[in-house]
Amino acid sequence: MATIGFNFTRMLVERKTNANGQITVSNNISIVNVEQYHLAMTPGANNALAISFKFELKYNPEIGNILLEGQVLELVSEQEQKDTVASWKEKKVLKKEMLGYIMQTILARCQIQGIILAKELNLPSPIPLPKIKLDENKAESVTEPSVTKISQSGKGKR
Repeated sequence: MATIGFNFTRMLVERKTNANGQITVSNNISIVNVEQYHLAMTPGANNALAISFKFELKYNPEIGNILLEGQVLELVSEQEQKDTVASWKEKKVLKKEMLGYIMQTILARCQIQGIILAKELNLPSPIPLPKIKLDENKAESVTEPSVTKISQSGKGKR
């Protein structure tokens, strides 16, 4: 299984009021539909699944919300395509391994898009961003640049 496409089909963002006090953000991912998707490729590698989803970010108190809908395209074998579509039509379930992979893909892409959209409407970020904490006991110069050295491990020399 490999993700070969990810598309947003709908983005709704609403800001209702100003943010006051403590705010919590929850998210919800729903798989809406699973269907066969045939690619115009060479024979044997043209079976895919089109997995439609809905992703919601809800703020509490209700200062706004973000709704994203879209589709993930997964390249699968012909048998896996048939089994997955049949299972979805019959029970509305996906295999555990596939569901975990799909949900992680959706969550990663939608959280990033949620941060961007929240910024545009001055809503709080849906995920906590890193904060700098200064040690009050140390006096640091703000005029001198600080350099952080990052080491990379690997076989080749750089």
